[in-house]
Amino acid sequence: MRLLFSSTSGAGHLGPLLPLARECVARGHEVTFASTERAAAAVAKHGVPFRAFGDGDAAKRGAVFATNATRSVEASNERVVREVFGRINTGAALPGMRALVRELQPELILRDPCEAASWIAATEAGIPTALVSCLLERSMAFLNEHLVAGLRPFAQKLGVALAADVHQGSEAVVIGAPAHLDGDWEGARVLRAAPPHEAAPPARDGSVPEVLVCLGTVTGFLPGLLGSIGPAICEALGERPLRAVFAVGRGVDARALGPVPSNVEVVDFAPFAEVLPRCSLALVHGGHGTTLGVLAHGVPMVLTPLFSYDQFDLSQAVVDAGAGLRLPGPPSAAQIGVAIDAALANGTLAERAEALG
Repeated sequence: MRLLFSSTSGAGHLGPLLPLARECVARGHEVTFASTERAAAAVAKHGVPFRAFGDGDAAKRGAVFATNATRSVEASNERVVREVFGRINTGAALPGMRALVRELQPELILRDPCEAASWIAATEAGIPTALVSCLLERSMAFLNEHLVAGLRPFAQKLGVALAADVHQGSEAVVIGAPAHLDGDWEGARVLRAAPPHEAAPPARDGSVPEVLVCLGTVTGFLPGLLGSIGPAICEALGERPLRAVFAVGRGVDARALGPVPSNVEVVDFAPFAEVLPRCSLALVHGGHGTTLGVLAHGVPMVLTPLFSYDQFDLSQAVVDAGAGLRLPGPPSAAQIGVAIDAALANGTLAERAEALG
């Protein structure tokens, strides 16, 4: 079968698609993975044929993000979805995506919900799609409302009517989130297909709790954001009898954390399969890949959503499922410390996280 995968280049967006694309190659399907050139190296590691489409202008994207400091979280997210994912990125990607569809004639397009050129091109060509989502159902209504506002000029020019439902007109939704955290995606077939992970047996000796701190791959590159929360996290960790690994992200300047206490190890990347089996708690930002990765290892969480609407939705879903505690963002060192103490003392959180994992 001829399959075309399409995604933005963000790690959280590529993450759900790449293992599926690799598996389809292994099963003999004719697979092409399309994204911007920034994703080429990540796709190559999975052994999947890659084709690049146009990338949005970095200066234009930067101008959008630069104004977010003066806006509310909701207003910032509305603008990013409409202007960056909708107008800037789609405008750059759409010519290349339409050309790829004409050239490859895929029988199915498997797509990231935030990569909208594939949505338009598939609708125009009458090709069925499957949504491989990095978002819960509850986050899709917000995405679609503001994404379609940015896409309207492109769709109107091509005479394309975009679906109004939460699954963007897809035949099926593939998502790794367990049903306990997610809705039913009414109108679409739902396949809950988390990729397998190499999990070592738990190695928590309980004598000194170990904590993983991971704020994803984007936080460290948003101006001032890591500096607004990192020092408070380090202060709270340093005041407690525990050990911690703080993963700041590859290429991130860790000096934004300020003084790092002796019981905290700062790394650019923490392999979950190696670190989480010995952890009693994780402190995360509610990003899709990070949160589901922690949950897959049965580790409870303290969640502090920082900048993206889906982080708030997923964090609340984890709290509602009884597997974590949520803090406002950015919290103080005292708030973080109280939450860490409460989470470590709450055996029910650990039991629920293990059951969900």
